[in-house]
Formats: sequence, structure tokens, C-alpha cells
Amino acid sequence: AYRLALRVAATLAGAAEGSGVEAGELRDALVAFATGGSLPNRLENALRPCEITTDSLSEAEASAGFFHAVASVGEASWQITAPKRRARARAAATEFLQWVANPPSRRGAACAPRTDRERFAASSPARVGCATGWFHCLSVGSSSVGSAAIAAAVAASSDASMGNKHSEALAARLYATAARCAAFLASFPRKDTQTWVGAEALEALERQAVQIKLEVARRMDAGVVTDQDDQAFGNALVNIAEALTQATAALGQLEDGETNPRDENVDERFSGNGTGKLSSSFSLITQMSWRATPATPALR
Repeated sequence: AYRLALRVAATLAGAAEGSGVEAGELRDALVAFATGGSLPNRLENALRPCEITTDSLSEAEASAGFFHAVASVGEASWQITAPKRRARARAAATEFLQWVANPPSRRGAACAPRTDRERFAASSPARVGCATGWFHCLSVGSSSVGSAAIAAAVAASSDASMGNKHSEALAARLYATAARCAAFLASFPRKDTQTWVGAEALEALERQAVQIKLEVARRMDAGVVTDQDDQAFGNALVNIAEALTQATAALGQLEDGETNPRDENVDERFSGNGTGKLSSSFSLITQMSWRATPATPALR
């Protein structure tokens, strides 16, 4: 219910665009909601997950999407109302991106299934089987098989599937949250040297995004991914990777001082049709790249 409330609030931000009285009141209400009570702490903490779980990453993506929505329409009001809170939100998003940019692939990361549904997913083959970055890392962390054996299996065959449905879903959520964090940081009119992601981390994220797109395309072209739901998930991964590519590029421009994102309408690239969209109504994982609202989400 909490994550749904964040998505609803983020969706309402679209109605806050414009210069009318009602739009201004809605912007003020949105900023007041984002900065009131204990909510800011929970939003910031969501981007510093202590554990890698379905719930923690779902909340992280919803929080990052909400931050992006608030910054897109109420950045000035946010700065006036709660500048320290705004700075802390930017810092949390920066830390998340720097973390995702460097997956501990050798040792993996613990992500043991918690529920019967997750345990079933962990025992099921991956839908697409990407081996890039966190897909490899979480495959190691969720498997009883050693990382060396997994790496050997992948190296032995270009068609080898990496991970399982559980580890694959968690990796997708990590990259979806990273895309939203980058879009959030890129939505500001000026760079902030106190919340600097840095060229090295941004380039690492972009490399991973490009590799994910290539892997999905290769596996689909090879006929490895044939099930309709698996193909839908693959298309969702492409959307996530494209969104991450666009957002990191825009953020890199901002940090380099090359352009003003608002002048170039950067946010429109994330909310329009086609790949790379960042609708606030759904998790990126449930957004297929060829339509705005999927009839059957690939992952709930």
C-alpha cells in the first residue's frame, strides 16, 4: 500500500505541470507530502538498502520514482521549503548509483529467497539469463553452486543461462532503481559538487546497460527465449537498460556542465513513448518497451 501511494503521488505530479493556480497548489502539496514528518527519512533510507530483497528493492524503485517526480515539477519549491532534505535525497540517489556501478561479481551478494514464491522462483531457470553485472553477482549470491562453477558454465556455452528467476528479478529491480535515480539527479537545473556521481561510475553503469541490451538481443535472436512471458520480461529489461543509458548520459552532461537538462527537455525523453520511458504508474519491470501499459505484467 505504501509503494502504491508513492506511485499514485508521483503520477499526480504530471498534473502539477503548468503555471495555473491549481497546478501551483498541487506542486506545493506534493512537496509538502515529500518533506513532511518521517517520510523523507524513509524515502532516503530506501535508497540505502541493508539487504537485497524483493521488498527492499521495490520500495527503492518507488522512492526513486517519487523523488524524480517531485524534482521534475517542484524543484524550486522543494529548495525553498526543505533545502537540506533535497540535498539529502540527492546524496542518497548518488550513493545508490555508485553502489550499483560496482557489483561485487567475484563473491556475489547475498539475496536468499524469503517466501515460498521466491523459493520457487529461485528453483526455476531464468527467463532471459543475462550474465552482466548484477545478474551475475546475484546469481552467485542466490545459488548453492560456487561462482567459479557458474562462470565456467557460462564460458562453456554462449547460450548458457545465468541465474534463476529470483536472482534475475532482483537484478532487474536494481537496474530499474538506478535508472530512476539517474533520471532524478539529471532533472536538476544545476550540478551539485556535493552529490557527484562521477564519470567513472556513470561510464560503468552505461557499459552495463549496453551489455544488457546486447545480451537480451543475442539470446532472443538465438531462439533461447521463446516463452511469451519470458520475451515480455526481456523487453522490459531492454526498456530498463535504455532508460538507464539515457539517464546516465543526461546526468553526465549535467556533471560536465555541457547543458542544462531543463533547457534540453531531458525529462521528456524519459516519459515519452518507446523505449526508455519512466512512467510513474508502474515499476519499470512491468513496462514493456512497445506499449505504455502492459495487459499482463512480466513481474508483479
